[in-house]
Amino acid sequence: MTCPMVAETKLIRPRLPAGLIDDPDRLALLDRSQDAPLTLVCAPAGFGKTTLVSQWLEQRQPTHAWLALEARDNEPALFWAGIREALARIDPHFDRRHQGLFQALAQGWEDDPVDSLVNALSDYARTWQAPQRLYLVLDDFHQIHNPLLLNQCQRLFDLAPALLRVVVVSRHEPPLRRARHLARAQALLVGCDQLRFSESQSRRFLHQRLASPVDEARARSLHRQTGGWPAALQLAGQVPAHREAPVNGQSDALMLSDYLLEEVFGQLDDELQQFLLAMAPLPSFSEALANTVRQAGDSGELIGRMRQHRLLVWHLDGIADGPPWYRMHDLLRDWLLARPQAPEQGRRQRLAAARALADTGLVGDALELYLADQCYDDAERLLPMWLAADVQPIHGDLLQRFPAAFRRQSPALAVVTALFHFFEGQYEQVLASLDHADRLWAGSDQTPEPTLVHIGLMLRCPAVRLSGRHQDAATLVRQLEQGLDSGLAEDQSQLRRWALYTLGANAFMEAELGQAERYLRAALDDARHWRDERCLLRCLVVLVPALLHRGEVDRAATEYRTLAGWLRDAARDTEAQSLLAYLQGLLALEANDLVNARQQLERAWALGSERLTPLDQLYLLFALFRLALIDHRDAEALAQVARMTSLHRRLNNPWAYNVPAPEALRALVAWRQGDASALVRWSQQPAETEARPRFCVLHESLLRLAGSLLMGQPIDEPLALLQQAAAQGDNRLLLGRLQVLAAQHSWYREEAQGQAVALLAETLDEFVPMGAVRLFLDEGVLLEPILRACVARNQGRTSAQAVLRHGGEGVEAPAPELDSALLSDISSREREVLVLLGSGLTNKGLSERLGISQATVKSHLSSIYGKLAVANRTGAVARARALGLVS
Repeated sequence: MTCPMVAETKLIRPRLPAGLIDDPDRLALLDRSQDAPLTLVCAPAGFGKTTLVSQWLEQRQPTHAWLALEARDNEPALFWAGIREALARIDPHFDRRHQGLFQALAQGWEDDPVDSLVNALSDYARTWQAPQRLYLVLDDFHQIHNPLLLNQCQRLFDLAPALLRVVVVSRHEPPLRRARHLARAQALLVGCDQLRFSESQSRRFLHQRLASPVDEARARSLHRQTGGWPAALQLAGQVPAHREAPVNGQSDALMLSDYLLEEVFGQLDDELQQFLLAMAPLPSFSEALANTVRQAGDSGELIGRMRQHRLLVWHLDGIADGPPWYRMHDLLRDWLLARPQAPEQGRRQRLAAARALADTGLVGDALELYLADQCYDDAERLLPMWLAADVQPIHGDLLQRFPAAFRRQSPALAVVTALFHFFEGQYEQVLASLDHADRLWAGSDQTPEPTLVHIGLMLRCPAVRLSGRHQDAATLVRQLEQGLDSGLAEDQSQLRRWALYTLGANAFMEAELGQAERYLRAALDDARHWRDERCLLRCLVVLVPALLHRGEVDRAATEYRTLAGWLRDAARDTEAQSLLAYLQGLLALEANDLVNARQQLERAWALGSERLTPLDQLYLLFALFRLALIDHRDAEALAQVARMTSLHRRLNNPWAYNVPAPEALRALVAWRQGDASALVRWSQQPAETEARPRFCVLHESLLRLAGSLLMGQPIDEPLALLQQAAAQGDNRLLLGRLQVLAAQHSWYREEAQGQAVALLAETLDEFVPMGAVRLFLDEGVLLEPILRACVARNQGRTSAQAVLRHGGEGVEAPAPELDSALLSDISSREREVLVLLGSGLTNKGLSERLGISQATVKSHLSSIYGKLAVANRTGAVARARALGLVS
């Protein structure tokens, strides 16, 4: 899933108010921040914390990023997404030059990104583009109370590189370990005492900020009453002089602010009062948004009057090519929200505000308005838009915000529940939740929301497939196809392209690769048109493997480069970075660039081991298994199989994935080690086809053919049937593997070696020009003599030579010259061992057949390996056959 959306207004430093006093002493408070990695500016609302920091940044002009925090930012995903976007505003090209930085930040929801972030910033500090100091301002940090997030922030402050200066602005000191920083002079604390105005500063402030002049006696009185509290001074200055405040500077600050706000508010006309009350629920607002909320067209005039009254409202700068936006001071906003208001009027305004926010794309803010006021029906009605907006990571706790009784009766929340179960790989729970939604719709006279119905169908289709119910899946696929053909989702392009993606992924699982590409192409075209990067990424994750399994390695690489170039925003997300690294690893693996394949696949796992869906994790583990097998790292290959098995057990589903089952993979490792008995035993077991997708069944059938071949059983008929099945879905790579297997079968029946060479040459000339060399390299030394025969007989010579040139990574390099004396010295007993090795016997089997101990068997094997210059059983059998030592 992509990174959460961050409101533009949160990234903008507030515009400085008119009449701001220019006091060098106050600004000098922050000059010391240049030498302190952490600066804490902590005081109650209205002490000018944000204004002072903004003024200092304006005058000193350091490179800085600004982020205004909200209660929702306790979700680490949203917090780190905000940090990411704030840093990206420093330089328009920053996001493209420093991808590592953004990968680190996007990990925040489940991973601690601090180490990666610190390292990335340290690397950035060494570039010529980097400033000497980079300031990160976190405004309203008092909103953060999530212990996990606070701990991450603490680590960031502790480990901050020399480049970074963090300024935390908060109403109270956050629960951070600041003592150590203060003791080491690594932290600067600016509190109430430093921010409070002196009498002379109060006098200057009142003269510059108020429209009516204030005499000296009145200024002294106001200073005593407010204790030099800037916001209270501004409000108190607007209270008529004959109205004496009932509190003084030593009294409770909240009581004073309430009194002053009441006095100032009471002087406003009713129209402006109602405007302020209507705007209070909004985190920020523009003229257009205010007009929508109020259903009136005079908001521009009222905003002008509001600013004339010098109310505590900030003008936000920095939104390019757009109208001005404004934000109320928290002191004013909190006070307005606490005022009693006619219930029906307040509800109407909240509903209008939520709709307006949703129309601007801020669906999360709209949901927050509804849920904060317990408007559960309104929030439920917004869920289809929320699902379409694709901001699920922001609201991981969304379901718990609704009462349990409401959740049980809401079909929309049942669909949302199914969605979260799907991300977790709990496919039976997905189906149970969707069935519950259907029952709720059936038991009411409410017409099901089309968006929810479509999403439910798109979730149900893969969930049924991955639960092993393929007949049910076929029915659902037809429903989805009929919906597209009838124009069911024609007016909802996002649902349409996701439906096309779902059909493409299903076709891949059914080994219909040509059909899969057609669906995915249609989805990709629509995703590019609408710049839907998440859909584009998911299509790419299926399309690249589909092309690879058609043997079109070079075209797959071209498609990857072209489509990945569209992923400018999504590529910042950790999940997306992991998936892209996975695809690069697959492409490198097929091109036999094993060093790059290992780097990319291990990077993909490091980034996505916690962020990827369980299904994505499983396919990534299979790629790592393949790499370990190719590299002859048998223990690592078995470890990857163990991980896959553990993941599968947690999911508690049948094995319904696009890779062979773990027992087949373990048998394959044993075979590569020279012990074919495990593969032989597995191949003789009844095939599990009921729960497996067709793609998996076909590839397991290939392994079963290999087991039959090792046992010396006839394979011509099952080979022909499997070739026919592979051809139906354009599974060209599987066809190629079958042709290679047929060539090997013919070669080792010596009378058909010419047929073997011709068949392999044809296969080479079909696949090598498309970049598919891995197909031949996977066969190891068993294929080497046929490749050399192709070269010698000038059949597929160029392609065979290309494969042999890759031999250091797969097929062994040209055979070394063997000492003829050593060959002649191979004893009759060793020849017996070689013959029995070819039948797949284990050491124990050899011991029993020959009537010797297992230690003696190992001694014979060691001697044979040395004389034939090979490393394992497979190599020994192949080399012996090539040299005519055994038939």
